[in-house]
Amino acid sequence: MNIHCSKGAVMACLLALFSSGSFAATCPDPSEFPFSGCNVGDVRPSGFPYFEQLVDVRYKEKKNGFNLNASFHKGSFLSYLNVSLSDILDISKTKFKLKVKVRDGVASGRVKIRGAIDELGMNRAQTLMTADLSGEWGANLTGELIGFNTMNIVCNDIINAYLGGGCTENESIYLSLLESITTGERKINTAGVAVTTIPLPAAVWLFGSGLLGLAGIAGFKRAA
Repeated sequence: MNIHCSKGAVMACLLALFSSGSFAATCPDPSEFPFSGCNVGDVRPSGFPYFEQLVDVRYKEKKNGFNLNASFHKGSFLSYLNVSLSDILDISKTKFKLKVKVRDGVASGRVKIRGAIDELGMNRAQTLMTADLSGEWGANLTGELIGFNTMNIVCNDIINAYLGGGCTENESIYLSLLESITTGERKINTAGVAVTTIPLPAAVWLFGSGLLGLAGIAGFKRAA
C-alpha cells in the first residue's frame, strides 16, 4: 500500500497505515495531539516547536519496572520539525532512537534524532537533537499516552540558528501509542507517534509576549 501524507492530514494517514489499531483511543481528540488535550500529569506539556515521527515501539517487562525502546518506522514518510502551525519542515533520512528504563517508578534513558532538512540547507543526515531523560515520567493508561521529562537538550547549530538561539532547557517527549502496553503481557511490540519538544530560548518568548502586549494596547486604544 502506497500512501502519501500531506502535512495537514497526518492523523488520517496514521489511521490508514495502522488500520489494525485505533488511534482515536490515544487522545480525547487525535487532532489535538501533541497539544494540551494529550498531555499527562507530572510531565511538561508538549508544544511548539517539536519533532514528530512515526515510530515502532518495543516494551518488555522487567523486575520492578520495564524497558521501552522506540525507533523510526522504516519506510515511513512521517518525520517533521514543527516550528509552528504554518512552519513545518520535512525531515528525510530520519533515524530516531529512544531508549528508556523505568525502575521503581524512575525513568532513565536518552533520545536521539538524526536526519536531513533540505529547507535549512541540511542535505546530508546529521544529528538534529539529543536529550537525556530526567527521571520524571507519566502515563495515561486509558489513552496509551506516555510522557517523559527531559534535560541536557542539545540541538544542531543550524536548528539553533533557525529558532533564534540554543535549545538547552528542559522539555518533554511523548509517545502516543496505537496499542496499550498495560495488558499484563511481558512483551509487546506496537506503533505510535513520538513528539519531542524543543524549548525556545527565553528571549523568543519575551519577544512574543511583548508583541501580544503591544497588540493588546493597540486594541484598547481603538476601543477607547
